[in-house]
Amino acid sequence: HQRFLVTTHVRSDGDGIGSEVALYHALVGIGKEVSIANDSPTPQMYKFIIPPEGVYIYPQFPKDRAEVVFALDSPNRERLGKTQEIIPQDAVIINIDHHISNEYFGTVNWVAEDMCATGEIILNLLKGMDVDITADIATALYVSMVTDTGRFTHSNTTPACLRAAAFLLERGARHEEISKNVYNTNSFNLIQLHAQVLNTLSLHAGNRIATIWMTREMLENTNVNAIDTQEFADIPVSIDGVTVGVLFRDMTK
Repeated sequence: HQRFLVTTHVRSDGDGIGSEVALYHALVGIGKEVSIANDSPTPQMYKFIIPPEGVYIYPQFPKDRAEVVFALDSPNRERLGKTQEIIPQDAVIINIDHHISNEYFGTVNWVAEDMCATGEIILNLLKGMDVDITADIATALYVSMVTDTGRFTHSNTTPACLRAAAFLLERGARHEEISKNVYNTNSFNLIQLHAQVLNTLSLHAGNRIATIWMTREMLENTNVNAIDTQEFADIPVSIDGVTVGVLFRDMTK
């Protein structure tokens, strides 16, 4: 096959974006025609790894008809959002994911629940293909793993995950650039929103559950795009004694 489309779930995160960018570079490197198409805009913190061309965001989708579609980090086809509309009926759909909720909706399904991130699966795929792991590929995959493990703090941080991260650093993953863009380049407006959201914090069930709220009014007042607030979900669960953290976000229009 020659024409490939790579996509991920709506409101894409570091794992989905890092995985598709790495796969994009790998396929281009072996002479394929490749496009990335997503339902949602790219969060500001991940834009530094986005290729300068070949990336489309709804409603501007590629016109070339894909022969193969890689659906990454998505438990079902519906989570691909508007990207579903440009998947040809006869396309080979390759579903790669690490979530236990995956519905095996692809022509080919590689669902590995024991891997820390979809990016770890992509790394294994590229190694098996004998693809040269360039610095750009390594950087994208490191973004995938470091974000989906909460900077290697979540329970999905396995020995294999840490070995994979070390391998990516050896292959040129730009660790300082990742740290700066993903965790240390917050706008003043985002910090203002952070303060407003913190004021909504409340504890429940014997202080084991913590909730925060983010309203549309807060987003409008601080002029922050909701796509740039994914890390806010980590706020409530960071409290000592809390086992479940919930971010409620106003989705009304």
